[in-house]
Amino acid sequence: MTEQATRRPHTAITRTGSLPIAPGRTIAVINQKGGQGKTTTTAEIATHLAQQGKRVRAMDADGQDGALSVPLAPQWHHTPPAERWELADVLLGKCTLDQATWPTIVPGLDIVPSSEAVKQFGRVASDPGREWTLHEAIEASDRDYYDADLIDCPPDLDEMTLAALVAADGLIIPVKVGGLDFKGVAQLNRTLAKVRKRLRPDQVTHAIVVTQRQPNALTDQVIDQLLEDFPDAYHAAVRATIRVGEAGFAEQPVLLYAPECTAAADYREITRVVFAPVLEGAAA
Repeated sequence: MTEQATRRPHTAITRTGSLPIAPGRTIAVINQKGGQGKTTTTAEIATHLAQQGKRVRAMDADGQDGALSVPLAPQWHHTPPAERWELADVLLGKCTLDQATWPTIVPGLDIVPSSEAVKQFGRVASDPGREWTLHEAIEASDRDYYDADLIDCPPDLDEMTLAALVAADGLIIPVKVGGLDFKGVAQLNRTLAKVRKRLRPDQVTHAIVVTQRQPNALTDQVIDQLLEDFPDAYHAAVRATIRVGEAGFAEQPVLLYAPECTAAADYREITRVVFAPVLEGAAA
């Protein structure tokens, strides 16, 4: 028997967890470091859920250029600029979350967009309990309409990230393999421990996603450590491919730009497994 014949079929899920994501949950996709694949992971999961007939709301909490509002641009061309509400307007009390929710080019997938204006949330005078602002906005919205809410977090641990963490029922943590990148996960763990102790004791980590996975010893070592640090979570890996970068330049989710590439296949599998209860449940 040849080596090719005995090789196992590829699977994106490296270990099955005990915490699949139930319908109607708010999930933050978070890692304090940039370049970890947060926006890509959010866009691909949201796109696949919508392609499977689910209603999804994606919230862009990162005001940087190239964040979620680029591949999932709001379709608000016929709306006057003064009425193009975004997440910053919600957080500053200018509109409701529903008023800041817009359709995208993906049927069934809506977005709450952001720009640099969202950084104002961290600059205004500190009000008691302001870390609950996004959570309260989500609770006051037409939440039952959506099968899943996803929040694409900023690449730091600022006021906006804290508000996203407090709003989230659960987390997905993308990790790019590298020494400094892995150290960032340790710092994130310390922040999560504080949030769960003081604010959200019910919050869980549902999945760890190693992005741009390369077949080498360092990757294997990092994955082994992540398995130890997050014993109850799903663990997954997305194979490295140039198609992800090309999709970014094309300002599209890779599931639309190159649906047959390895990363697209891996994100589909991750979504099918981790969001199985959402995909199997009846529409809200």
